[in-house]
Amino acid sequence: MAYAITRRAGVYADPNTGHFFERPTIAGKRTWRRLFSMDLASAEREMWARRTQQAQSKHGLDKDPYAPPSATVGELAAEWETRGCPKTDGHRREGPQLQAHKLALRRVLPFWKDIVADQITSKDIDKFRDWRTRELHSSARDGLSTVDMELTILSGMFMWSMDGERLKVNPLAGRKKFANPKDMIHCRERAPRDADELHALARRFFQTRSESGGWAILLQAMTGCRANEVLALRWDAQGEDAGAIKDEADSRILCLKRSKNGVNPFALIHPALAECLRELRRWRDWRYPQSPWFIPSPRDPMLPLNEDVVPHGLAAIAEGICGQGQHRTTHGLRSYYVTVRRSQGIPDGQIAVEIGDASGAAIIVRVYGDLPPGWRGSKTPLGWLPEHGEPAWAALDMPANVVPMASAG
Repeated sequence: MAYAITRRAGVYADPNTGHFFERPTIAGKRTWRRLFSMDLASAEREMWARRTQQAQSKHGLDKDPYAPPSATVGELAAEWETRGCPKTDGHRREGPQLQAHKLALRRVLPFWKDIVADQITSKDIDKFRDWRTRELHSSARDGLSTVDMELTILSGMFMWSMDGERLKVNPLAGRKKFANPKDMIHCRERAPRDADELHALARRFFQTRSESGGWAILLQAMTGCRANEVLALRWDAQGEDAGAIKDEADSRILCLKRSKNGVNPFALIHPALAECLRELRRWRDWRYPQSPWFIPSPRDPMLPLNEDVVPHGLAAIAEGICGQGQHRTTHGLRSYYVTVRRSQGIPDGQIAVEIGDASGAAIIVRVYGDLPPGWRGSKTPLGWLPEHGEPAWAALDMPANVVPMASAG
């Protein structure tokens, strides 16, 4: 180790290398720290400058020169994800909620990963907003709610890092919100207009983009499930696991694993959904007979489809099918279920239960808009099967000898 130089106490030198060292007290313990000066007088000045900074940092007047190196957002995210994206109370997230947080990290880290967390400024946040709305292939207004949601997830990660003493402050605390509630577009405006358009979107997926994505579109619209709830469905499910089909009185239900603390982990298998499930099983047995997933990934059928496939695909094909300036989203597919049930005269409170939302009727109006005029009894109900032409799955031209191993309806 270094040897003391008698000229001034506190500065030490290694006789082999000539490097200078000091012995500060950090977290109550004396330890060694190298000084970068090349001569003794400069080393003494460097040491006392550090001690002054250390003292001022205790009052928030300077940065502690002995603090651990600042972590980048990417480094904090890697640790957070490894530990299960825990909440601020330390409890790990699980299931669809955990997958949703991991997916959000994958989407935002290309921008944030190399930025030092405790140096984030309001300009960085504004730059992220601009970058993310371009990535979303949508107008700034359409993408701002997504930007706010993703920044909220990052803020939660920073709060957890503060508890672990990786950060002193949350750089996103008190940030401004980008989405203006007055400008928010109801999900209904991003939903298919009718079953003909719904099946046109799915058919285009089947023919040009992803067969798995086409089925995901149909299942979301026919069940009102969130995207991750549909992707969690498995053919080998038992009991009340996601994907199991059970008889209840005079009806059949599809078991679900709700996300976001959702209620009612079931979906009623109405006639259109029963037909869709039968055809989906035929397709699975034809394309991916070994896969346990309702919606398998074409890259690896032993995994479910990546959650990005449908949103990106809808952004690419919507205008060509629905008209110039039109957008369709996965939440719009969930909204289509709400619209169909409202057109059938079902009360908003019951619909909220059917889609697994614990907030009741109020959430239906707030998220999906007021009930359109003339929909109580006089408007012809919408449905889930097209009025004109064949269902989307007819475009798959499945062999006639493919018979599903188990009937869903």
